[in-house]
Amino acid sequence: MSFRPTSRKIIYFALLLVPYFGYSQDVIIPENAEIAEIVFRGNANFSDRQLLDQLSIHEKFLIRKGSPYNKRQLLREDLVLANYYRQYGYLDVTVVDLVTQAAGKSIRVEFQINEGKQYYLEYFTISGNSIIPDSEYMQRLLLQPGIPFSRYTIQNGIQQIVRHYETIGYPYVVIQDSVAVDDSVDFFLRIHEGPLTHIGKVEIPPQPGIKPEIIKREIVIKSGDIYNIDLIEETQRRLFETRLFNGVLISPVSRDTLIPTVDLKVRLIVSKFRSVDFDFGLAQQSIATYTDPLLNLKIAGGWRHKNLGNVGRQLQVRISASTRFPEIYQPQKFRGDLLYTEPWLLNFRTPTTINPFY
Repeated sequence: MSFRPTSRKIIYFALLLVPYFGYSQDVIIPENAEIAEIVFRGNANFSDRQLLDQLSIHEKFLIRKGSPYNKRQLLREDLVLANYYRQYGYLDVTVVDLVTQAAGKSIRVEFQINEGKQYYLEYFTISGNSIIPDSEYMQRLLLQPGIPFSRYTIQNGIQQIVRHYETIGYPYVVIQDSVAVDDSVDFFLRIHEGPLTHIGKVEIPPQPGIKPEIIKREIVIKSGDIYNIDLIEETQRRLFETRLFNGVLISPVSRDTLIPTVDLKVRLIVSKFRSVDFDFGLAQQSIATYTDPLLNLKIAGGWRHKNLGNVGRQLQVRISASTRFPEIYQPQKFRGDLLYTEPWLLNFRTPTTINPFY
């Protein structure tokens, strides 16, 4: 798809954060200096309030202290402001910060902004795609002639499109973009979708103390399925939710574009199956309206086993007691819990917990 081609020099760039073209002036800054004032100069198209909302630093206000001075942080703020402008088509914007000393240990930060020209999208073309239609590219990248050209929007849109391809069996998709900039912007998108890819082998190394079928039943993608990143991440989530593992990673072990299959390897970090915990706390609590609060003491402890019978069943015992001063040796509250969790019920993944308590 294309709209009104023009003859222009093509400039290639990656849709990433573009380095700012500013610097932070070296001045003598007192130790432990704080920012007393933040000022903007040259911002004709955005208000001070809009720009302040983009910053992570703040100025002194009433009893609130200002942000501490940090030169590297100011460099990052320059970049944040420049990228904010670029979202609205100000491709030539530059931001420079100027730091001056105020009274005492206070400093004044001035952001000097040269907004430059606002560029609009005049023409775009999409080629090489057959699986995902032009209309979806236009919707996700917000491609429409006459609107401000936003690198940020296009970058996000391309990431969404790539994710969509990875859910329908195309993990090898490559999307190349380029622009021609003159009085306006021409945008070119070239897609190489790659082959439809299936899952090959799913390798699951044996894990000590865990039966293999307990791991396999949590895996929702199998050999022969169409590649789907959503199902791979769902498998990671389900394995982690068993609480048997401190870490779960599923990664491809072969990506040969000549063979449209991907083997997956499941890497697991087994957690400790048994644990003991103990809690201790103090709190104030009123037993009636208009009475002085009493000091409460609470003690709790428990024991847990997360892999009964090597099949992922969980058993937990918890005991808690609380008392109030001055009757510290006479517990007013006591509770004991026994929790048993069955992760699968009647061959369905329906975690069920039974909790008798006293």
